[in-house]
Amino acid sequence: MNNIKRLMILMIMVLALVTLNSFVFAVDSGAMEVAQQYPPPQPPPLRMEQPPVAPAPVDVWTPGHWEWNGHEWAWAPGQWVKPPHTNALWVPSHWEWNGSEWVWIAGHWQE
Repeated sequence: MNNIKRLMILMIMVLALVTLNSFVFAVDSGAMEVAQQYPPPQPPPLRMEQPPVAPAPVDVWTPGHWEWNGHEWAWAPGQWVKPPHTNALWVPSHWEWNGSEWVWIAGHWQE
């Protein structure tokens, strides 16, 4: 009978720890959501970059831009890319104000 009591106490303790652990994670994840800011604030001014030498004569420099990670702005440096064809024009990525929030416009090739 003594072993059954110990087993029951152990099971209750394990159940209590699992329940407490779930509660702690639920509170923590809620706190993380509050810490994230959406929509993002105005991005910082663009950085001036000096592109390195192009790897190939046809490569096009795509300038760097600011990325919002949910908490702060992080700079994504520019890079050289190969165009899909010789007449393609690169339209750089940028943030645009739509009247109520900052919206990300991804860079793309224009025919």
